[in-house]
Amino acid sequence: MDFLEQFKAKKTRVLDVRDAIEAAPFIERYKDRWINIPHPELRDRISEVPKDDLLCLLCGTGARSYECQIILAQNGFTNTKNIQGGYAVLAAVAPEFVS
Repeated sequence: MDFLEQFKAKKTRVLDVRDAIEAAPFIERYKDRWINIPHPELRDRISEVPKDDLLCLLCGTGARSYECQIILAQNGFTNTKNIQGGYAVLAAVAPEFVS
């Protein structure tokens, strides 16, 4: 997956749109490279999303992160990618990354 290579090379950050409890271990591990704004809060917290970085959006399966990608695009964000399949795919193809 391109995402894993880009993330390991520090060329992207993650915008995790899952609940805070789900994102907490990743924030602890990856610090400021992992941002958590739950899907229902994105419109109200859009000012917290960095515009200059490549952002890979993550949710459980990819549907919510895709919706968030659309919201971001409507607000001028052009440097985003959706991690298709979300956490479920990451857990399947790179269990060492999510454990």
